[in-house]
Amino acid sequence: MLELGRGTSPRFVSWCVAMVLSLTLGLTQTIQAQIPNEPLETFVVTDGQVNALAINSNMLYFGGQFNFVGARTGSGVPVTATTGQAEAVYPSINGDVFTAVNDGQGGWFVGGSFSVAGGFLRTNLVHIRSDRTVDPNWAPVVAGGRVYSLILSAGTLYVGGGFTNVSGQTRNRLAALDSSSGALLSWNPNANSNVRTMALTSSNMYIGGEFTTLGAQTRNHIGAVDLTMGQLAAWNPGAGDWVYAMTLSAGHLYVGGYFTSMSGQSRGYAASFDLSTGSLDSWNPGASSDVWALDAYQNVIFMGGLFTAAGGSNRTNIAAVDATTGLATSWDARLSINSGGSWVTALKVYSNALYVGGIFQSIGGQPREMAAALDLTTANATAWDAKVNLQAWAFAGAGNTLYLGGQFGAAGCVTRTNLAAFDLLSGRVTSWSPSVAVRNGVPVNAMVIASNALFIGGYFNTVGGLTRSNLASLDLNTGAVLDWSPNPYNATIYSLATWSDRLFVGGTFNNISGIAQNYFAEFDLSTLMLTGWNPFVSGFVQAMAVDGDTLYIGGNFGTVSGQTRRRVATFDLTSETLTSWDAGLTTGQFVDAITVSSGKVYLGGYFSVINGSNRTNFVALDASTAQVLPLVANCDQPIYALAASSNYVFLGGNFRLINGQSRPFLVALDANANALTSWIPGPDQYPKSLRVQGNTLYSGGWFLHAGGETTISLAAFPLGLMGNPYIVTNSMQRPVSSAPQFRLVALGIPQASVLGSTNLNNWQLLQSVPLVDGNGQFVDTDSTTRPKRFYRISVP
Repeated sequence: MLELGRGTSPRFVSWCVAMVLSLTLGLTQTIQAQIPNEPLETFVVTDGQVNALAINSNMLYFGGQFNFVGARTGSGVPVTATTGQAEAVYPSINGDVFTAVNDGQGGWFVGGSFSVAGGFLRTNLVHIRSDRTVDPNWAPVVAGGRVYSLILSAGTLYVGGGFTNVSGQTRNRLAALDSSSGALLSWNPNANSNVRTMALTSSNMYIGGEFTTLGAQTRNHIGAVDLTMGQLAAWNPGAGDWVYAMTLSAGHLYVGGYFTSMSGQSRGYAASFDLSTGSLDSWNPGASSDVWALDAYQNVIFMGGLFTAAGGSNRTNIAAVDATTGLATSWDARLSINSGGSWVTALKVYSNALYVGGIFQSIGGQPREMAAALDLTTANATAWDAKVNLQAWAFAGAGNTLYLGGQFGAAGCVTRTNLAAFDLLSGRVTSWSPSVAVRNGVPVNAMVIASNALFIGGYFNTVGGLTRSNLASLDLNTGAVLDWSPNPYNATIYSLATWSDRLFVGGTFNNISGIAQNYFAEFDLSTLMLTGWNPFVSGFVQAMAVDGDTLYIGGNFGTVSGQTRRRVATFDLTSETLTSWDAGLTTGQFVDAITVSSGKVYLGGYFSVINGSNRTNFVALDASTAQVLPLVANCDQPIYALAASSNYVFLGGNFRLINGQSRPFLVALDANANALTSWIPGPDQYPKSLRVQGNTLYSGGWFLHAGGETTISLAAFPLGLMGNPYIVTNSMQRPVSSAPQFRLVALGIPQASVLGSTNLNNWQLLQSVPLVDGNGQFVDTDSTTRPKRFYRISVP
């Protein structure tokens, strides 16, 4: 046990005395078995899919299908309004940012879907001050849903979204807060579904969204309330479908959304109202599809969304239309449609430019990923380029700085085509950059390190500008493409493995290195020539694992070396012969993942019966006998990735249920207790690659979030305490007539216990503090009965 107490840390003790709270803090650390749901905040993300991982010393190599890579910054970043360069210091936000507004003092109020900002527990709303720190005393809790819209006016912050509770009181999708204290105000319009947008005049708040009632009265997707109590105005135009965007200009309210009718009249996704009368204008730009963003400049209304035409002209996702006639101007951003689709989700006129957020790769005549700034006159892209890896949702200016928010994981990304390296010690993307060209599938599916080279397999035709079909090797240090070119013909490589001086290749090929050989091949690593071994596998090889002198292969084959082996087989590598080990898979289509640990073989894929036992898509087998073991994890959909540590087996796949319990996409099994753990990281899509290295689980796939964090395609989960827990130095406070409180940090564990004592001898448990991203807040609500109390933080 490591204990940090009064006698062991002079700096720590002197700080406690200086707080004038008569508090002495101790710290106890022991081993923790439970895994936190949240991945590490400091990591790397891409703009696409990661299918393969390999680690060499402190270097993480990853491959898949992506164009942009960056060290994770969080989804809210202050950037310069001229270049898009991110500031060096700011509070990281662990989830999504959908809205932000200038606080009038050089900082911002920021809303979205998050739980931690700059180490502070903040539920969906935070105040970031002008010095780029989180306001420690402004902490309303907005619970039950996201924050989509913010407006600040005369000391009041108006909040709209999907929430149902604010600071312990019912507030359905709309609330008002004192901008100085964060206190909840009485304003309570009460919407019955999501509020997506708001617009403020001197007397009313105009509201748009998915709701059908305001204040318990019918208001289909649009309405207005007063600014004092939120009482409903008589104005009731009624939209045919959801309203997503609003902007004000020259006495008119412009709205956009999913609707095709407004006030009973035909309006294609955009409409306007005369605020002096409340009546619908004749303005009708007739967008061809959804309008999700609006802003105004002089006599122009900028529109963004999913449309391909607006104002009578072809305009892809973004248009400028006359505020009076609704006709498109000559201003044309020339946004290019991505192969996977494109759209615009945010528009903001600021500092003589139009800032644009969405899904796109080219706009204004320049390559720009997900965010851009356009000249208000020419529509050409300016030099501003924030280089984010997913769409921007929010722009809020303060001087020469923009607060940029969205669903991205990183700003300041660099171009890396389907293959990249990340230094785990420095936390930076390296210069190692051999691009892999795309065919029709995912370019990189497999990788393995051997002989100071990285071997990659997939479905590609060039690497580093050189012709390499589906299989290649690269120098680990320089990224140079090596001479080896076995050219598996018209095939996808799914799996690679090594043993001693041998490289094993599995896939869909029928010819490799000019020799007819099906689905499996062995190379001598010293010469990189094919060996003579051909085990005659009858179908695709999709997974491989080496344990000692045994090679396991999995796929969709039915025979190996002329003997029946359905979907999985093993070889003695010393003799290169098929062993008698037989999993007896009788019902199933494929084995897609194999891992071996502590004498146990774990298989994942798409199957249901193994050696006479019902096991759906996952099974644990004895490595010696192939006997089915009692660890049961029946998955409702296939498994694509497996990894194991000394205590856990990790499963990744397209499943939602494990043994009838909700466990979407990624799960941990206790290998010793033969039980499903309580770990629920809940990524929103499935992993394709899992790897345990040291005290960390690395996951790659096509997910946007995991553990509540925006961490696109890559995540690293700590499997135990990382570093020493600590009390945040300047967080200890005791407000007048209130309870003492402090923040604590313990990375890699889900909770810590706070114990109290009056004499340093007898200790009692005061509170178990949940940790989110390793951060927690302790408030001693019982302190009024104790004029003096000592504290100890225990990490069980």
